[in-house]
Amino acid sequence: MDEHRHEATVHHHDHLHGRPMATAKLEGPLRTIWFASERSSGKIEQIKQNPNVYAGYTRYPEGQVPDRVGDKWDEYWSTRIIDENGKVTEIS
Repeated sequence: MDEHRHEATVHHHDHLHGRPMATAKLEGPLRTIWFASERSSGKIEQIKQNPNVYAGYTRYPEGQVPDRVGDKWDEYWSTRIIDENGKVTEIS
């Protein structure tokens, strides 16, 4: 199964604002996570205001990994969730 990262920053009124991100690099004994962004991105301002960032990973089943936005697996997984036991449920 391939892993894809999702990160969230604290947005207005202490709400988490999540977005999918690709992991650019892991390094060091503490496995520092690097990700790239445009300097003008809203998440940069959010991180400046509150540097606490949540990073979570999703494991897609082998052969069902999205390659790009809008492909068949991206469309499929945008309407489903995977619970902690690996059960896939369609979002209505």
